[in-house]
Amino acid sequence: MRIVLKGGKVITPFVVVEPGVVIIEDGKIQYVGEEYRGESSDQVWDVTGKVITPGLIDLHIHGGGGHDVMGGTVADVLAVAENELKAGVTSFVPSLYATGWERMLTALEIINETYKLQRQSQCREAQIAGIYLEAPFMNPLARGGQPLEAIRAPKAKDYLELMDRAGELLRLVLVAPEVEGGLTLTEEVLSRGLIAAIGHSEASYEQVAAAVALGADQAVHVFNGGNTGITKRQPGLIGAALNLDEIYCELICDGVHVHPGNMQLLHKLKGSDKIILITDAVQPAGLPDGEYDLSDGRRVTVKSNVAITGDAVEGNLYGSCLGLNRGVKNMVQLVGVTLPEAVKMATVNPARRLGLSNKGSLLPGKDADLVVFSSDLEVEKVFIAGERIEG
Repeated sequence: MRIVLKGGKVITPFVVVEPGVVIIEDGKIQYVGEEYRGESSDQVWDVTGKVITPGLIDLHIHGGGGHDVMGGTVADVLAVAENELKAGVTSFVPSLYATGWERMLTALEIINETYKLQRQSQCREAQIAGIYLEAPFMNPLARGGQPLEAIRAPKAKDYLELMDRAGELLRLVLVAPEVEGGLTLTEEVLSRGLIAAIGHSEASYEQVAAAVALGADQAVHVFNGGNTGITKRQPGLIGAALNLDEIYCELICDGVHVHPGNMQLLHKLKGSDKIILITDAVQPAGLPDGEYDLSDGRRVTVKSNVAITGDAVEGNLYGSCLGLNRGVKNMVQLVGVTLPEAVKMATVNPARRLGLSNKGSLLPGKDADLVVFSSDLEVEKVFIAGERIEG
């Protein structure tokens, strides 16, 4: 049986078809266009006035809805995956923060176990698309909301153990090129065909350029996780991220982490091809204001969708409370990009970075992971592999 979504504004995101038709069959996108020739067995959904996009891909997330990808059980990871559906996310990358060593190793095992479970059974939640080691090999001076005692210098014995435990799911590893051993870690990451993402770093422009010369090509939540901003004689990490064409920039577009003027500057200099919208969402994301116990034993305060821990570096936040659909909406409203551009930053760009050749766009033959939004970008229906999962 074919599923037909008819009458909505279809953002592939390369083109916009309005009113458009999307036909799904056998878990794949069969057709995208204006014409519809019906079959008697078709299940037709009238989505006039709605917006249809590829399923969003959250490349950098730690938790949400009261759950943490490092909570210690498969149920924790699945709960985060289910919560992602509320934001229109169909694929996500569980991201590890700095914590106790054995807890990190256990988290990697649990994420791999959850991934295998999703592959073996019909997936009823957002799909795991990799692992991101955002910690612990960062500059302690740029640790942000991460606990100081869990930060480690990049020594081969440690990072090889973590990367080997992560296994084939590993996609990205944070590097701070200025710390001792940082460039050696960068070389190891790149030798494995992984993304070396520069962040939580106090690197100079020259130190970033040296890492880029090796092949590092991503900035972790740009404008956050370090204090090396632009001055008249020191462009720093931010200057390098903005100026060096090789670098893709992760962006937390919640209107809190980064000033709208800086987001506009980022778009002017990098364009829509080099920006990847992320949430960096943490355990209390989506919960009301209040105080919450985190799975690592710390306590976090959430006020007006801003999370702060007591041990954070002054002026730093603890991840975000953002849903990725809100990030897309904010890019349009706060930055002034077009909706197709904003969708591209949350679909095509992360898919390309993660090597997900069958996801990220609405093209015939691709996986039928897609979302039906209201005109205000609120999630109404979510499909994964052609199955209606949410809404």
